[in-house]
Amino acid sequence: QDYVEYRPAAALPCSETLESGGYIEPESAYFDPTVDLNQATGAGLLADGNTIARMPGLNPLTATNAFTLTLCYCPNYASSASGDEQACNHVSEFIQPVGRAHYWMLRVCGLQNYASCGVNGEPYMRVLPQQPFILRLQCPSGGRCSPTKDNKIKFIYSIPGAEEFPPWHRSHRCSAFPAEPTVPEVQWSLNAEEVLEDLNINGGDRQDYKVWSLRPLIVNLTMGGTFDVCYCDSECTDDTAN
Repeated sequence: QDYVEYRPAAALPCSETLESGGYIEPESAYFDPTVDLNQATGAGLLADGNTIARMPGLNPLTATNAFTLTLCYCPNYASSASGDEQACNHVSEFIQPVGRAHYWMLRVCGLQNYASCGVNGEPYMRVLPQQPFILRLQCPSGGRCSPTKDNKIKFIYSIPGAEEFPPWHRSHRCSAFPAEPTVPEVQWSLNAEEVLEDLNINGGDRQDYKVWSLRPLIVNLTMGGTFDVCYCDSECTDDTAN
């Protein structure tokens, strides 16, 4: 049974004060409430030729699914809706769409409930050593997961406190270390005589989620151990594509 119907999503518009007089409300509820986004004034994230705008962390209480955001830019514009002549201090002044930000959601599911995990059933919060589980990746709207089975996941060791980079950056850990071995403590549960390379384990061809249900995973890490999961959507012949 299908629990989620895939629907392509159109980009939401940015503020349009010149014609309609309408403007956006920032999606601040998704993000860490302790981070000051200046939402009272709409100043948003500051970026220039010397400053990199870094996205804040997510709020685990509200960011419970995959989602897509429209990125809106203020080109040194002061709108009449702000009530003053200062530029970029009100949400009505972010009038230029410059792209989208996609957020995936990885869920840890049981062997029986992975088809409804996080939809009609609760995902796991953690797993114990030797406890079989299945990974399900919720795809953001807008077609960011291809309708093919040409996808893979790999596992790398977590580094606490390591600097985070966007996935396209050459220093992103999932692609920067092609020679890095997968975590040997994370294993696919294979039947006798099975060879992992012959199974072609993938997440399926759905666009609303990917689920690796052909074989469950088993972790032999010690209590409190963590690892990172890297996803490749297509053209996954090279480790650097993950």
